[in-house]
Amino acid sequence: TSKSRIENDPAYLFTRQTNAEFKRAAQGGQLIRLSIGDALKKNKDGDISARMLKFLMAEIKGDTTNDRGQRTVQDGALAMLKGFNLNVHAPIADCFTAPYTVVFDRVAGTISFTIPSLVPINKLLAPPSATHFQVFTVGAEIDFVTGTHNTDAQTTAVLPWDTTATALINAVCTVTAGTTLPLFAFLGVRYLQQVNGNYWEMSNHAFNALAIADVDG
Repeated sequence: TSKSRIENDPAYLFTRQTNAEFKRAAQGGQLIRLSIGDALKKNKDGDISARMLKFLMAEIKGDTTNDRGQRTVQDGALAMLKGFNLNVHAPIADCFTAPYTVVFDRVAGTISFTIPSLVPINKLLAPPSATHFQVFTVGAEIDFVTGTHNTDAQTTAVLPWDTTATALINAVCTVTAGTTLPLFAFLGVRYLQQVNGNYWEMSNHAFNALAIADVDG
């Protein structure tokens, strides 16, 4: 089948519509991953692109505004992405069992994360050789139409992975005040090993959890 025929033959309308939405889903997935920035480097699995594309193809079908072939990520069912694990080997629900809340304040332009005091050894699944950890949060304002994003990331101090309860963790990520764009809240944890007073970040993908904690579309 020639490219010209696929692009013009009425018999291939369904194919053209599917291809158009596939392209938007692929671009949307890439934009989400870019919005996370450096936080993604050691907290992802090798199949993240394909898994996210599959999710976004389903998400686009939740667009009730545009006709088939014209449906977009931005107008789709973005809430479907809540809980999506960027590292399938370390699901956040299994590796980070502490409760947390996310609050979106569009007027102020903030995405706030609150994690009550927790005992790390009871609530975080760490690599055997880990001695410390950090919790990090990313707030992202994503424009799937223009392909741009505005991101703010926050990271806790290096905390000991032991039986000592942490203080309440409150992280505030800043986006554009008054924005009407989709907002994403990412939550992750990374582990470190202390050796002779220095901290070495561990890259064990079986433990480095990162997930889309919440979405406000």
